[in-house]
Amino acid sequence: MQATTTVENPMYWGHSQQTMQQYWPRHPPTRAIAPSQFSMIVTPQAYQLKFFLTYSVPSALFNVLASVGFGGAKTRDLAAQFNKLVWRARVVSESFKHFVENTWYFDNANTRLVGNHIVESEREDFWLSVRELNWFSYNNTFGFGLMRYVLKEEMIEMDKHDVDNNMSLCANDWTRGMLVLYRVIVLLCI
Repeated sequence: MQATTTVENPMYWGHSQQTMQQYWPRHPPTRAIAPSQFSMIVTPQAYQLKFFLTYSVPSALFNVLASVGFGGAKTRDLAAQFNKLVWRARVVSESFKHFVENTWYFDNANTRLVGNHIVESEREDFWLSVRELNWFSYNNTFGFGLMRYVLKEEMIEMDKHDVDNNMSLCANDWTRGMLVLYRVIVLLCI
């Protein structure tokens, strides 16, 4: 799980863990072969060991059983599917490795500076503060993104339970929102 946070409104790994432990059982992938589970693993070595024992060894044993003819064609097909699943899990793991094994800092000083120049009536339409960012919604949106774009699940929209309106950045009045955006761009360019 990649986490983003800020000193103004910190989110801790434990919060991500709790949210994901709730998200995945509510939204199991359609091609799942077992119930979804989520846990935080402290070190890369512990993760590699868990992955090896949980996925690689069972997949290898299943392939051996299938290759010696145990269970017939159906077992061979299931073994091939499990092997493909392990390969995909490894690809996802390697893709996100750089983000979860490193610490990332971002500086939103420019955003705060722009926020100081926006008049009060425009703040409602163009939300720049991270102080009120709803991390529950953020994490659920991240889970939705993983399902939709990494696992390629056919998901049309997010579950209303997963999203809170506090997170949306849309303007009530499109014209006024565009005017505020123009002002922000001008301020950033000065």
